[in-house]
Amino acid sequence: MRAAAVRTLSLLLLLALWESAGRLWLDPLQLPPPSGVAARAWDLSATGELWTHIAASLGRVIIGYAAGSAIGIVLGCFVGAVPVMRDFFSLPIRFFRSVNPLALVPLMILWFGVGELSKVILIAYLVTIVVLYNTALGIETIPADRIRAGRCFGLTGIALFVRVIVPAAAPGILTGLRLGMGFAVLVVIGAEMVGASEGIGYFILLGRQYVAIDDIFVGLLSLGVMGVLLNQVFLLIRNRLLRRYVRTILYRG
Repeated sequence: MRAAAVRTLSLLLLLALWESAGRLWLDPLQLPPPSGVAARAWDLSATGELWTHIAASLGRVIIGYAAGSAIGIVLGCFVGAVPVMRDFFSLPIRFFRSVNPLALVPLMILWFGVGELSKVILIAYLVTIVVLYNTALGIETIPADRIRAGRCFGLTGIALFVRVIVPAAAPGILTGLRLGMGFAVLVVIGAEMVGASEGIGYFILLGRQYVAIDDIFVGLLSLGVMGVLLNQVFLLIRNRLLRRYVRTILYRG
């Protein structure tokens, strides 16, 4: 209750400062006040234009995130559980983690065209790297005593992996999934700014081209709200359905 009150107060203070700056100190053409942005968002919502862009971005994020998460978990378990594969993929994983995915936009368009496929693959690529890394790290850092205890109870092979290794690595896997969700929301904007006709990124780009600053802020706020809501949905699912796996996760979010 106290945390919710503090967060609400911080949001209200931020909005009040923004409103004052947009009306009293700065040119509204450069920084429109939140009341003006809200009015513009209402108009765009009434016509359905804003919802069209949000739906397009949300669909790309969900598909890319789901594909990247599945691939990342499978590869991460394989890499983390097999020492030879861990050493083999260590350098490539570090390399691809250092490459900004937005730098791959031209290649994605060249290889897969300007349609939906290139955007979804770009999101899935980034999510795969994040989830793979955290999954492999979670498995790699499992205490050896826990594995030996499982073997003492007669668990070997698949049974040991499913009943001991995966639950022990669950905090790392869930951390990767949560980080992947955030990165998916970020990268979809860059993907939509090239070769798209719908989406929040495309909407922001149109605002820049037509010098519609209020449209740019509507797009940015829509992106932020979408990210916050997706994060809350993830936390709700994690805390309700995966409670047994999150007892060692200290950060509540």
